Amino acid sequence: MACFSFFSNKNLSIGEGGMFVSANEKFIEKARHLRSHGMTTLTLDRHKGRAVSYDVVQPGLNYRMDEMRAALGLVQLEKLPKANASRGERVKRYQQNLKHATQISTPFQALKDIEPAWHIFPILLNPDVDRMKIIERLKNNGIQSSIHYPSFRDFTAYQQHPFPPTPVADDIAARELTLPLFPGMTLQQVDAVTETLECC
Repeated sequence: MACFSFFSNKNLSIGEGGMFVSANEKFIEKARHLRSHGMTTLTLDRHKGRAVSYDVVQPGLNYRMDEMRAALGLVQLEKLPKANASRGERVKRYQQNLKHATQISTPFQALKDIEPAWHIFPILLNPDVDRMKIIERLKNNGIQSSIHYPSFRDFTAYQQHPFPPTPVADDIAARELTLPLFPGMTLQQVDAVTETLECC
C-alpha cells in the first residue's frame, strides 16, 4: 500500500486530504469502510438503486473527498511534472551553492534509477552547529525553515512508549533542517537562503 498527502505544502496540493492506493483487495475493502463511517454502502449506492440499506461493520470516519477537491486535484495533476522539474532546478542550485560547505551535508545527492519529486530540501548540520541559532538567523532574514521530522520519542504522546534504541534516526532528527523549496522560488531566493546560512 502507499499513501499520498494532498496537504497545502505538498507537491500536488488540494488544500487537505490524501489518497490511499493498493493492489491488495482486503486493504482496499478496509480502506473503503474506514473512509465512510465503517458503512458497507454509500449514499450514492442507495440513491442509484444499487443498495437499499447499509451495515456498519467497523468504526470509521469521514475521509471522503468531495468533488471540488477532486476537480482541483485533476488540474494540479496536469501541472505536477513542470512543478517537480522546477523543484529539481532549485535543488541543483542549492547543491551547487552548498558543495563546499564544511558544517553541513546535503543528503540524497547520489540517487540512481529514480526520479525524485523533491518535496523538501533537507540538510544535516554538523553536531557542533547550533540548529536553533541557524533557524533564528534565517527567520530574522525572512526565511522560514522547518524540521522534518522530529523523533517520535520526543513527542509528548509517545514518551511513555518503549521504543527500541534508534541511534541513527535520533542523530539525524537532532541535526536535520529543511530549507525552503517550492516551484515558484527564484534562483536568487535560493542564493539568499544559502548566503544567510553563513556558518557553512
